[in-house]
Amino acid sequence: MRKYGQYIYGFDIETTTIQDLDGELKSLMYVGTFGKLSFVTGEIKKDKVVRTWEDFDKYLYTLNRAAAYRKETQLLYCHNNYEWSFIVSNSKFFQEKIRESKSEALMKNERKPLFIRAGNIELRDSLLLLDKSIAELGEELGLPKLDYDYQKERFATTRLEPRDYDYNWRDVEIQLAALWDLIQTDLYIQTLADIPLTSTGRTRKYNRYDFRVNDEDAVNYWAYHCKQVFPR
Repeated sequence: MRKYGQYIYGFDIETTTIQDLDGELKSLMYVGTFGKLSFVTGEIKKDKVVRTWEDFDKYLYTLNRAAAYRKETQLLYCHNNYEWSFIVSNSKFFQEKIRESKSEALMKNERKPLFIRAGNIELRDSLLLLDKSIAELGEELGLPKLDYDYQKERFATTRLEPRDYDYNWRDVEIQLAALWDLIQTDLYIQTLADIPLTSTGRTRKYNRYDFRVNDEDAVNYWAYHCKQVFPR
């Protein structure tokens, strides 16, 4: 069985869209934030802020080396399908692992991978698992998404304000808090290997889970689950 590390990593990037000389629209990253969630304690920490793809890749190489040393696979989540293609198109780390055939992927369709394994990093889409936007998750958790001026152009060389960093981090914080809420709520998740790829996978695991009749916690949990799925 694949061995995963004790942390779940998440990240979010912010971009500015410009029109190039050929009239094509291009998105440019100007800030990104990585955070990590302890599977043991639920503690969420900001781990790294990056401004360029070079910074982004340097962080991934470091994360990958640490996971390889421990002979583990490191879970890394983004929260929408757009970022998958954007990352693979711009990240030297992912391009290198794909070129060296040190990667594998499971695809939902040609545009939606369920995961991409590159080296010792496994990239997943938390939107497929949680099935809600960051804004919706934030409202449910009492950790609302921050307001932001998307009309203002920002670039990797722009001097950012605290609000820019806070906005970016809040999205990662919500993502990881929602993952922890899932882990705490669903009894079938005993290890990181138990976390399904999609919300559909969660349903299948529910159906397979053996709720013992004499286990009061399990019975109460099943009642709670039925109430959520079949509200009156």
